[in-house]
This record gives sequence, structure tokens and C-alpha cells, in this order.
Amino acid sequence: MVAARRPFPAYGNIGQWQPGANSNYNAGILRFERRFSKGLTFLTSYTWSKSIWDQVTPDPTNNHLGHGPSPIDNKGRFIFSSVYELPWMKGSRWIGGWQVSGVMAIRSSQAYTPTLSADNSNTTLRTDRPLAIGNPNDFNHDPRAGWWNKAALAQPAAFTYGNAGNGVLRGPNFKNLDITLARNIRIVEGKTLEFRAETFNLANHPNFGSPATVWDSATFGTISSALDSRQTQFGLKLLFQHQLRPVPSPTGECGTGRACLFPGWAEI
Repeated sequence: MVAARRPFPAYGNIGQWQPGANSNYNAGILRFERRFSKGLTFLTSYTWSKSIWDQVTPDPTNNHLGHGPSPIDNKGRFIFSSVYELPWMKGSRWIGGWQVSGVMAIRSSQAYTPTLSADNSNTTLRTDRPLAIGNPNDFNHDPRAGWWNKAALAQPAAFTYGNAGNGVLRGPNFKNLDITLARNIRIVEGKTLEFRAETFNLANHPNFGSPATVWDSATFGTISSALDSRQTQFGLKLLFQHQLRPVPSPTGECGTGRACLFPGWAEI
């Protein structure tokens, strides 16, 4: 059936290479930072960006169908990180030494493109798309029943490519907060015991994976994966350092009778 629709039936598939693809990324960044002072430091930044490409088009004669948001397009991204030394009993050897730190990350949704599994255009390219008749993002997002409104897309006419734009679907956003509570206990000079209690995804916010994008499939819009839920871990770490101190050593020997690595310095 494909051969019957060829302008020149005597020829088979003809491949071509052309430098016709284009992509660009533009962003504005706001950044605020507090250098460590009075036990507190933090860094926060917000990125507002747009990533566009035209590298994937269902119609090889019309690159405009491939123009749109790229898969890495995130309209907004907010990051906040901080470290704070708690002032409670700060000078106490056995009670003080506590600090809390954390990282918060919030990212807007990424762009996805609806596709068809069937060769609707009868070109054997299998890059066809459904027909856009509404807004598929205007929907009560459900990771099990479907993240997008399937009825906003339709089956295109036979032997056509479909007109759904590149990156017209928007997936789940991302929100995460990691918190650490730590305490440094100085045992003796040069030896410190560090205790850490770390919680990842403190709010236990569900961060879903990528929805299925094949429109003529029963799984369109469903999500079968997610990042880890809340996790907490505890740890102990012994920090020690091997110090050298200067001592009179005209012979270049250490107190143990061995040659010093650095003459005039002795091991502690």
C-alpha cells in the first residue's frame, strides 16, 4: 500500500540528511546568598527558563510541526539550601554543637509529546501524532486513570500525520525537602564524633515518573513509577587527624628516634 502511494513507485525508500534542526535555551536567574555569619548561611535561587527545539517532526516536509518545547523544558525551578548552628548550649561540650541543614527543590512540569503507535500516515516512519481538538492538560490529573484528558485528542484522518504540537503535554511537577540534624562532639584534641539524622523527602510528597505518551494505547497518561517516599537514616562518624607539632630537633630526628618526615617537626 505504501508503494502505491509513492510519487515515483519505481523507487524504494530514499534517505536524506539535512542540517535543518535547531534548538535554543533562554533563562533568567535570581540568586540570593548569605555568607556564614552568626551561625547561619543560606543560598537560594530561582530559574525561569524556556527550551525550544524543532528536531522531531512527524512530517518530513514540514519542520514547523516539530517546533515547540523540548523534553528538558522546565518553566520554573526554585532551590533553597541552608546551614544553621543552633544557639542552645553552644558553649557546652556535652550538650552543644548542634546544627540543622536542609535543601528544598521545587521544579515545574516537563514537556511531553503525544504519539501514535499505528502508522496512520502510511509512510512507515511511525512518528505520527493524534489530532488536537482541545487542551489535554485541562484535566483532573490522576496517575492511575490518566494524567491528561484523552478526549482532547482524536484520531487523525487516514494518510495524515496529525497536528498535535511538540511538547503540548505537561507532566507532574517535582517537590522535595531534605533535612539533616547533626551534632559534633569533641572527644579529645584532634578527635571528634559526628552524629547525623537525615530525612529525605520530609513532606513525603509523591514525585511521579513520566506518564505514557502513546495516545492510541490503553495506558495513555498513566504513570507506573515514582521516586522514593520519605526515608530516614542515622549515622555516626569518627573524625580524627594526625597532627605534627614543631619541636627543637637539631639532629632532624623525631622523639621516637626515627627520621622525621619534616625535620624539626615531631608526631603527636
